[in-house]
Amino acid sequence: MTDRHERIRYLDELKGLAAFLVVLGHLVTAKQEYKGIYNFIYSFHMPLFMFVCGVTAALSFGNKGKWNYLGKRFLNIMVPYLSWCFLIPVISALLQGGVIDWREEFESVFVTNTAYWFLPTLYGLIVSYMLYVGIKEFVRKKAGKEGLSVQLPAWCATAALFLILYLLTRYQLFRDMIGYMIPFSLAVLYAENSWVKGLFHKKHIILLCALCYVALLPQFDFDHASVGTSLRRMFLGMYMTVMLLYLFADCKLPGVLRKTLAFWGKYTLLIYILHAVMMRWSSPLEHMLTGRVMTFVWYCLLSGIICSLCCIVGMGLSHVPVVRILCLGKGNRR
Repeated sequence: MTDRHERIRYLDELKGLAAFLVVLGHLVTAKQEYKGIYNFIYSFHMPLFMFVCGVTAALSFGNKGKWNYLGKRFLNIMVPYLSWCFLIPVISALLQGGVIDWREEFESVFVTNTAYWFLPTLYGLIVSYMLYVGIKEFVRKKAGKEGLSVQLPAWCATAALFLILYLLTRYQLFRDMIGYMIPFSLAVLYAENSWVKGLFHKKHIILLCALCYVALLPQFDFDHASVGTSLRRMFLGMYMTVMLLYLFADCKLPGVLRKTLAFWGKYTLLIYILHAVMMRWSSPLEHMLTGRVMTFVWYCLLSGIICSLCCIVGMGLSHVPVVRILCLGKGNRR
C-alpha cells in the first residue's frame, strides 16, 4: 500500500473517531457526573476534525484549478448542507406536528451560523485555502522562494483578511473560520511539507504533546466561553491530534476498530447532521444501565449504534442519483 493510501486510510479512521466523539459528547452534555469526560471530548474533537479536513483538502486539491475545486467542494459540502437545512425541519414537523418558523431557520443558516455550523465553516476554510494557494503562488513568482518562508506569510495574510471581514461585518461564520484556521492551516503545512509531517510523528514530540495536554486540560472548561478558552481548546486540540496521528499512522490497532472507524469516517457528514434526530428517537434507551461507569459504557455503545445507523441511511441514500447528490454531495457512488 502506498503512502498516499495509508494517509487516506488513517485519515478516514480519525474522521470516524471525531464523529463518534461528537455523538458521545452530546449524550453526556449537561450531565454533571460526566463533566470531566465532557471537557476531555470537547477539548479536541472539532480541532481534530478540522485538521483532518485540512489534510484531505490539501491532498485532494493537488494542482487542480481553483474554481473547479471550489465548485466540487461546494457540491460535496454546501449542497447537502442546504438540503438538510430544509429537510430536517420538514421531517420534524411531519413527525412531531407544529408549524415551521422559516424566518428562524433562515437566520440560523445565513446569519447566526447555528444550523450545522461546522459545514459552512469547513467550506469557508476551503475557500481560505484557495486564497492561501493564490497568495503563495503570487509570492513565489515575485520573490522566487519556496517552503515555509512563503507558506507562513501566505497563511498570515489569509487569516488577516478574514479577521478584517469579521471586524467589519461581525458575521459569525468569519469568527468560526478564524477560530479553526489554526488546526486547518497546520494541516495544510503537514500535507505540503514532508519534514513537518515527519516532525508530527517523532516520539519525543509525541511525549512533549502528551505532557502539555495533561498540564493544560485541568484549566479547560468548555462551558466558560472566552477567547482564552477558545485558544486553550486549539492548543489542546493540536496536542491530542499529534498523539492520535501517531497512534493511527504508526501503531498497530485492532482491525475491527480500524474498519469500524473508517466506515464511520466515510459518512461523517450524515453522522454530524442526523445524530441529533437519532438521539431524540433513542432517548428512551439512555438509561438502560445503572451506575456511573456502566451508564457511560452504554453511552459509548449507543453512540456507536447511532453512528452506524447514520451510515446505513447514507448507504441507502447513495443508491438514488439525485438524492445522493442533494443529501450526500456525492456525484458517484463509492
